[in-house]
Amino acid sequence: MLILTPEQIRKAEQDANGNGLSYAEMMENAGRGCARHIQNNYAPCKTVVLCGRGKNGGDGYVIARYLHQAGFAVSLCNVFDGETDSLSASMRAQLPSDIQQADLQNLQQADIIIDAVFGIGFHGQIPETVATWLQAANQTQAARIAIDVPSGLNTDHCDGKPYFHADETLTMLCYKPVHAYKPFASLCGKITVIPIGFGVDTIDPALKTTNLTQDGDIAAMFKKRPYNAHKGSNGHALLLMGSRNMPGAAVMACKGALSSGAGLVTLAFPDAAYNAVTAHLTECILQPLKSDANGSLAAENAQYLAAVCNNYTCIAVGCGLTQEKGAEECLLALLKNYTGKLLIDADGINILSRHIDCMSRSKAELILTPHPGEMARLTGTSIPLVNAAREEYARQFAVSHNCTLVLKGANTVVADKNGNVFINPTGNPGMARGGSGDLLAGMSAALLAQGLSALDAARAGVYLHGLCGDIAAEQYTEYAATVARITDCIPQAFSRLING
Repeated sequence: MLILTPEQIRKAEQDANGNGLSYAEMMENAGRGCARHIQNNYAPCKTVVLCGRGKNGGDGYVIARYLHQAGFAVSLCNVFDGETDSLSASMRAQLPSDIQQADLQNLQQADIIIDAVFGIGFHGQIPETVATWLQAANQTQAARIAIDVPSGLNTDHCDGKPYFHADETLTMLCYKPVHAYKPFASLCGKITVIPIGFGVDTIDPALKTTNLTQDGDIAAMFKKRPYNAHKGSNGHALLLMGSRNMPGAAVMACKGALSSGAGLVTLAFPDAAYNAVTAHLTECILQPLKSDANGSLAAENAQYLAAVCNNYTCIAVGCGLTQEKGAEECLLALLKNYTGKLLIDADGINILSRHIDCMSRSKAELILTPHPGEMARLTGTSIPLVNAAREEYARQFAVSHNCTLVLKGANTVVADKNGNVFINPTGNPGMARGGSGDLLAGMSAALLAQGLSALDAARAGVYLHGLCGDIAAEQYTEYAATVARITDCIPQAFSRLING
């Protein structure tokens, strides 16, 4: 689902106007579309429309006109005196004379309350007079419908209280950032896109670089397996992970890969972790490698990995690996010699941050999965700066370094080398625990092994991973949704996605 900022929306509308679709026609189409949606979902009833003085208020006037024509008992409140937008004023002038002005008593008796006060242009604090209406609306039992954006929410955050508590938001043309980003998306209720007379296919491609991933996008990536499929058909993933002090990272990643469809999974790990690893893994191929004195990979393993790496469909490296010299040499050997899809996570990213120049020389198709701290190290900046502009940091890094970048966190961001960004809607705070990223690395590796592109595997991996976390939170609460329990929910996540 396409996401546009207010500036991009205005540019798209300007282009459409230049191509012959007037602003008046767009407003008429928007209001008529909203009214039609309401008519299709509600019987005629007492309806109060709250209108502002800008274009969102204009949409409200059109909605009021069409609902009145359809037999709804419509009353209207202008929360400001007059309109600042001439087009909105003209729409108000077209209202039937028998539409009454609403007061607070009308609001309390309403079956439907429509919020057409601010829309995408809001910023700052809610004026006291408007706050009175919003608070009164929120205390009723009416169905509350917001037009474009619930008043009190900016397009990408909440500027202050109160805000309109929407049961449903009817948004024009496409999603806005507030419809995608947690926790604000939940404040919008059910979101429905209303056409305004031109399609997203006509929008300047330069504007269409950010999308919200939806379940249908991911489900379409999974095709029915042929009846004569065998383990070789579904790829062979190599996971280079673990150390004496962090064997669990390798175990969690392997379990994620084994449960996500890879035909074969090989775990290459320092032999110092042999007992800890073998006690928990029975389905994967084990390839113990020589350890150094600290229980990490010895440097001499680099030559071996360089010789065998291209026997594997994909490689995931980094979870629990440490940043010792031997681990560093092994990663550099893969960067130099591997030609397949190489996913780098955790300690692998921290090592890579010291050798960024190697990315441009690597023959592998690279997928990096940093959390904000690792992203800050990759880019030489701070965590607050990364978190303040997650989309742009992910986008710029992916383009500059010709890779797929997964910036983990609430609403994980996936960026590709062409500058496209995909926002992930799944997941919850219960996943903020050690090992969650290791599980994601293993699941993503399995998807890569089965032939998904780097971008598709990244998008599907984070979506399914978050969905597993959501299922686990439903069953165990966010407090008790351990990584093991999230892993156990992988079959349910695939079932929900593929089988509906």
